Amino acid sequence: MGTAGAERRVVGRKLPRRAQTPEPAARKAVTKYAFAGLSSRAGATTLALAFADWLARPSDRSVAYIGICDEGLRLSGNDYDKLGIDRRFAGRGYVSCYDRLAHGGSARAIENLDGGVNWLLRVPGEKTAPFDVADYVRLSACAASDVAVLDVCGQFGGQDRVAATQKLLRDCDRVFAVIDPLPSALMADPEKLEMFKAMESVGAEVLYVLNKMNSGVDVREMRAFLKIRDAVEVPFLDPAGIYAAEYNCCTVYAMPKLAQALDTAFTRMAT
Repeated sequence: MGTAGAERRVVGRKLPRRAQTPEPAARKAVTKYAFAGLSSRAGATTLALAFADWLARPSDRSVAYIGICDEGLRLSGNDYDKLGIDRRFAGRGYVSCYDRLAHGGSARAIENLDGGVNWLLRVPGEKTAPFDVADYVRLSACAASDVAVLDVCGQFGGQDRVAATQKLLRDCDRVFAVIDPLPSALMADPEKLEMFKAMESVGAEVLYVLNKMNSGVDVREMRAFLKIRDAVEVPFLDPAGIYAAEYNCCTVYAMPKLAQALDTAFTRMAT
């Protein structure tokens, strides 16, 4: 039995060093950007898809795009269909990360590469066991990329959607709160707005993205309602370009005129 306060004796040993043995490089953590709309149809998915496209052109970064959506809840249209994944991957196959994880596999080896982005999306109509927040965190962490762009469906989490969304967003490096400045959209989901502000209060990096900005917006009244200090403005994109992008199975950033309107905002959002 030792004596309290007694000096600890250490056995003398030698530690031979091999001069030629390099230290293994530390694994680089994935940088996670998350897009979440304040209201339905705020444009979060459109911007998230375009942002991933922007990050990948041209770049030495590997980019993954992850659609976070519970089965059957994205009533405004699926990411898979917006991009025309069935056309993009015709003849070479598309691997569902949701199906892989549901059967106990790993998403680390999945590479649905097209246009410089690894597209990890739910296939419309596929049946999988329910996912929880931990499953989505694991998916974003093991995506084979330097940067992951998460598009969080507004109805993610069901009845506990605000709490579930907040848990998921806490794992991200930067959160883009996408806002439609239409008054009815601003007032549609007060719980979600409070969630963003609560995250800010504890140190989360939340950047408000005022989407669809146009001359009809009363900027003073909008900012008075939101009570936000800093925001990035994105102009109301030409609807013809948005429709043309889907008909051509691409993001709006692939449309030259729309890309010009997004470059300034995306540069600020990524820095």
